[in-house]
Amino acid sequence: MNLTLGFSPRQNQLIATFACPHFVNVFLGRVSSFFRESGIPVPASEEPGIVATIQSQRALRELIGSGLAESHTRQIAASMREATQVPRLAGVDVLTMPVAVAGEFVTSGIDADLVEDRTSMAPVDVGAVIEQGRDTAVFFVPSDAATTAARELLERALKKTLDADQVLAVLSENGLGALFPRMSDSDRGRLWEHGKIPRFGDWEERVSEGSASWDGLLTEAAIGSFARDQRQLDDRIRSQLG
Repeated sequence: MNLTLGFSPRQNQLIATFACPHFVNVFLGRVSSFFRESGIPVPASEEPGIVATIQSQRALRELIGSGLAESHTRQIAASMREATQVPRLAGVDVLTMPVAVAGEFVTSGIDADLVEDRTSMAPVDVGAVIEQGRDTAVFFVPSDAATTAARELLERALKKTLDADQVLAVLSENGLGALFPRMSDSDRGRLWEHGKIPRFGDWEERVSEGSASWDGLLTEAAIGSFARDQRQLDDRIRSQLG
């Protein structure tokens, strides 16, 4: 099982602990695009999507090492866009990339024997991230609350069936309610209209007040993009059959 459309360490901590999938993801290109399009300064030595992926990998290994996640769960660095990202993501469990990117790496002249595991490094100044505000630390800082919430969900699931409202209540009790922002049809339409990357100005107030989060909005936007693409494919097939 692959639980896709992840963008932050805390999303993957929650998923790995509660759902025990075979794969979790960080769509690193979209994380970096969000920062670039929003004009948010990044206090890190590496692009935001790579930092988020490495931090998620480190958090996952800590969960597995402590017995809170299954050993079969693997981290995917999803949708890589450049050959130079290959050595910068060395050590991540799984890399997914277009064939062209793989080909560029093969012909890049980079000595594969000199590529080192980077997942043990700390590629971001956590203090600087928190200090700058704008609620973007979710991409760089693993969350103890996510692990706590997942364990509570597991305990409740053993006692009774959990429905969506109960899951959201547990997340809210642990300060994670913004991961699944409540949206009107108008809100969702506005988010989906702008494609895969939320428009910063449209959502800054809600994120600041704690009723939405950047990682949750990226996931919601990705769902909308997939739904739109699926409709277009369905319409094309219908036109061919008609």
